[in-house]
Amino acid sequence: MGGHLTEKLAPPQDLRPAQLGIILVGRVIAGHIGATLIDLCQRGFLRIEDAPDGDDAQWMLTDRRKHAPGPGVPLLPFETVLLDGLFRSQPQVCLPQAGVGLLPVIDQVRAELRRDAVRHGRLRRWRQDRRTEPGEELLSSRGRASTSSPRPGMPG
Repeated sequence: MGGHLTEKLAPPQDLRPAQLGIILVGRVIAGHIGATLIDLCQRGFLRIEDAPDGDDAQWMLTDRRKHAPGPGVPLLPFETVLLDGLFRSQPQVCLPQAGVGLLPVIDQVRAELRRDAVRHGRLRRWRQDRRTEPGEELLSSRGRASTSSPRPGMPG
C-alpha cells in the first residue's frame, strides 16, 4: 500500500473551501464557515490560537490582513464580510464571546457565497440546491463518479 502522493491536492479551479462546499451541498452550512476560517488562517489573513486565560473552550482570533504575506490571492467578498464582521474595527476577538453577534454576519456570508456561486454559473439563480452544467462538470472533473445519483432537478 505504500506510495507517495505526487499530486498536490487543491480545490478545482482554485476554489476556496466554502465555494466548493456550496456546490457540493447546494447550500451553505456551518462547516463551510469553519473551513473558511481555517483557509484564511493558512493564507495568513487570520491567526487562531488558544485564549490567553488558558480556557480550552476559547480561541483568540487575530486580524492579520494588514500583515498578510504579499498580494498573493486576494480576499473574496464573502471572506471580507466574515473578517469585517468578526473584528468590527478591533484587532482581536475571543470566541465564543462573539457568537451571538455573528449571526447576522454569517447570514451575510451565506448570501455572498450564494451570489458568488450564481455569478460564476455554478448554481442556478435562487435555486441554490440546483447545480448548473458547469457546476456538475466541475465536480465530475475532480474524480466524483459520474454514475452517482444526480442532484434534484438535474438530468441523470
